[in-house]
Amino acid sequence: RSLASMLEQLQRTVTSPRHLSIWPLLHSLEVIFNARISSGQNDAHELTQVILETLQKENNKIREFAKNQKLPVDIPEIPFRGKVADHLVCTACRNSSKVRVTQFNMLPLAVPQAITAKLAEMVSDNQVESIEGYSCLTCKVGKILENEKGRDTSSYETTEQNTLASLARAFPNLTINDDVSEELMNYINGYNRDGLVTSQLKSTIVKKNVVVDAPQVLLIHLSRSMFNGTNYTRNP
Repeated sequence: RSLASMLEQLQRTVTSPRHLSIWPLLHSLEVIFNARISSGQNDAHELTQVILETLQKENNKIREFAKNQKLPVDIPEIPFRGKVADHLVCTACRNSSKVRVTQFNMLPLAVPQAITAKLAEMVSDNQVESIEGYSCLTCKVGKILENEKGRDTSSYETTEQNTLASLARAFPNLTINDDVSEELMNYINGYNRDGLVTSQLKSTIVKKNVVVDAPQVLLIHLSRSMFNGTNYTRNP
């Protein structure tokens, strides 16, 4: 109701100078989250995100109430909610991660370091990103099995023999960021034999980030933050 009141006032015809305060809306958010909002300058996209998440929660509550009460209420969907899928591909072993699908209310885009840029090209560029120095699980396991191939392992402790057998069975279906037991992970990362030191194995991966369920209204946050390896700066 507080947001609706704010929007109604913003749409009134302005015939003379007048003052409109955002604080009635902010106070409502303070009550909902039981927290204080600073009166200083805050990030506009963060406030937008809070408002959208609050609307989504209220929408879910109304739907749940209507369902429990068996009420024939036609409740519209929040038009900003979409889904994005991302997965990683290792350029060394060509294996990939599991596809992860997450919901979003706002699509962040990094602003390029250029005088001008087309929005469509920015969206396209945002879908693919290269990341260096990645610790790829399948690269490590593949190298270990290759290093142990044809070797007489009868002199190994039973624990290591079982570990190698487990890795051989899991390898065909392994993803580059799979969840493995702590015991297996310690063995993989601590492997050091005949010049193969898995802790030193690094590769470049390609991260693909694609909108798979586009919202009715796409909100885009143009991010000017840049990381130079040490700290964050603002793209001028």
